[in-house]
Amino acid sequence: QLAQLIEEKEMLERELNKHASKPVSSARPSLGVLDLSKTSGPSESIETIEKNLRERDQAVEKVTKQTSDLKKEISNQKIKDAASGIDKLVVAAPSHNGFKVVSAKIDASDIEQLKSIGDTLRSKLVSGVGVLASIIDEKVALVCVVTDDLIKAKDLQAGKIVAQMAKQVGGGGGGRPHLATAGGKDIAKLDEALSHTSDIVQSMLSR
Repeated sequence: QLAQLIEEKEMLERELNKHASKPVSSARPSLGVLDLSKTSGPSESIETIEKNLRERDQAVEKVTKQTSDLKKEISNQKIKDAASGIDKLVVAAPSHNGFKVVSAKIDASDIEQLKSIGDTLRSKLVSGVGVLASIIDEKVALVCVVTDDLIKAKDLQAGKIVAQMAKQVGGGGGGRPHLATAGGKDIAKLDEALSHTSDIVQSMLSR
C-alpha cells in the first residue's frame, strides 16, 4: 500500500510541475527494513515488529496527506491556467443580439473543476452565454452559464441550453438558469455540437 501511495504522490508531483512555476518535490519516505536478527528474544522481536508497523502507519498517513494536498494544488493550478485564458475567449467570442456567446473546449479534471471555470467565465461576461466542454473519463462534460440580465430580459436559461447541447453528443443534463451541467458519450460529435452553440441560443430567443 505504501509503495503504491508513494508512486501516486510522485506521479502527481510530476503533473503539478507541468503547471507550477517552481518545481515541487518531497523526500521519498523509507519503506523500512524489518531486521529481527539483532533482537534478543520473542519479546524484543514483537516490540521491533510493532515499532516497524507504527512507522509504516505514520508514513502511510503522511504520504496520503501529501497526495491529497497535491491533488488540490493541481486542481487549483488547472483552474488558474484555464481562468487566465477566459479573457481571451470572451474577447474573441462573437456577439449576437448585443451579447457575447462563448463556446470552447478546455482542460478540466472533473465536473466540479469545470463548473468552477464556468463560474469564472460567467463573472467575466458582462452580458452573455457561455458553454465550456471537457473530455472527462472518456465522456463529454458540458457546463453552460448565462448572465442575470439575459435570464431576466430574454428568458435564456442555462439548463435548457445545455440540454440541447447534450442531445448532440448522445447525452442529457440540466440545472439552474444561471449554471447547468450535462454529459454525453459521443466524443466525436463534440466539436460539431460546440459549433452550434450560437444557433441553439438564437433558436431560444425566437420562441
